[in-house]
Amino acid sequence: MRKRLWLFAVIVVLLAGGGYFLYQRTRPVLSDQQQIKNVILTAAHAVEQHKTKTVMDQVADDYSDGTYDRQSLETVVRGALAYAGESHISTFIRSLEVQGDRATAQVSVEMTTARPQVDAGGLPTSNQGSYEVQVEFRKTDRGWKVTSTKGLEAAGGGL
Repeated sequence: MRKRLWLFAVIVVLLAGGGYFLYQRTRPVLSDQQQIKNVILTAAHAVEQHKTKTVMDQVADDYSDGTYDRQSLETVVRGALAYAGESHISTFIRSLEVQGDRATAQVSVEMTTARPQVDAGGLPTSNQGSYEVQVEFRKTDRGWKVTSTKGLEAAGGGL
């Protein structure tokens, strides 16, 4: 009985290992373009969900856009998300160019935020804006990361 249990355990381990190996060999490998698109979509979704950490996970440690470095950007993002209330973001990637471990995307962003406060007329306050954003990326050992943005300054942050 003990021998059968041991044999069963070995077979299970071999099947699991073989299954994992097969999964690793056959899983789809995302192109650089798709990985970058995922970074953009992840950041947009994180803004909607008010998840500062997830937004900042998409940003390189050496982020700099001429106004903000990574640390000051995080402060701005945290404050903006705390203030924004309910948010909705639509993104459209107009162009995406990858050159080795660097990439540039031109992204159209439609953003609507509604704060829980009400105006003098008793209606919820909201903001709406359209932005044309240039996003610079660098491929790191942790995937593609945003290194710089231009065009979202009016929205209250670089990303």
